[in-house]
Amino acid sequence: MKIHLAILYKDYLDLILEGKKTIEARFSKVKCPPYGRVSIGDKILLKETGGPIRGEATVSVVKYFDNLAPSRVVHIVNKYKEQLQIKDNFLNQKLDSNYLTLIFLKDVVEVSPYFINKRDRRGWIVYYNHAPQSIQLDLFGNKVSDKEVKINPYYSECENGLHSFFKSPLKNSEGYPRCRNCGKDIIHWKKLHIRDLKNIDFVISELRKEWWRNYWWEVEIDEKAISHALRKNSNELYVLVRKRIEKSVGIVYEFRGRKQPYRDGYQIPYKGNIIYYAQHATATCCRKCIECWHGIPQGRNLNNEEIEYLTMLVMKYIRRKLRDYKRGVIRNGK
Repeated sequence: MKIHLAILYKDYLDLILEGKKTIEARFSKVKCPPYGRVSIGDKILLKETGGPIRGEATVSVVKYFDNLAPSRVVHIVNKYKEQLQIKDNFLNQKLDSNYLTLIFLKDVVEVSPYFINKRDRRGWIVYYNHAPQSIQLDLFGNKVSDKEVKINPYYSECENGLHSFFKSPLKNSEGYPRCRNCGKDIIHWKKLHIRDLKNIDFVISELRKEWWRNYWWEVEIDEKAISHALRKNSNELYVLVRKRIEKSVGIVYEFRGRKQPYRDGYQIPYKGNIIYYAQHATATCCRKCIECWHGIPQGRNLNNEEIEYLTMLVMKYIRRKLRDYKRGVIRNGK
């Protein structure tokens, strides 16, 4: 038995984990893995592009095709259309392939996400004697020791009441996320989505039930970010926060048929400005998180009321962090 590492786009990986996509197809112009390398009974580790390993599967059947022509590629894909779940735009990019591998999957299981030490751009890797070694990464992609905490949005400590709802495929009866790692349904989503600033302490308490959000409430702010914030009064900080919300998540643009902020999901750094910390802590960092936690749909500009609500959430975080910092300075006699 061989172990394979398959790198998949999130949409296709989600379909596999949901049981809707039961065949993985790999096209190529030259002979390269997985062509000719996969056997029945082999194990496949399912890794999200740029993300962790999220699932495992076993090969039940494998079919190889060569000497392909565009018409034959279309014929094969149409024959297994339901099991492949291939999008037309993706298929159009593969019509000039010479080789095709169809891998039929069984015993698909979702696993607690973990990272591996992979630095190249290969989409398929064969491990003949052993599985790839798992590693832990910090927020900046650097390897950390086993004793350090695994900091990524998939991580959770469910036994301590800190869960992960990040891209969770698990939903409750109303379609809201459950913890991706333990399945618990503990967030009052409907009340959160009312967006009532009178209940801002409730909002914060709900956010802090997720390990990722709670991490940003607990983390120590870097010196540059603290110094910058301390030089501003409350009104100046409010203006900066509101501008940041408007610029980073308030305005959407047309990208490949979809309206979203520029580089949505990647536009907020992890250090250098206290507002960055606040946006991660309050789920105002991207429109996906805003839709999930605050019930504001994607695909349109934020209105003034929504911008004000998100601004006040961020200000709540900043005031609390600055207050705690000043108290710590006084206690230490500095």
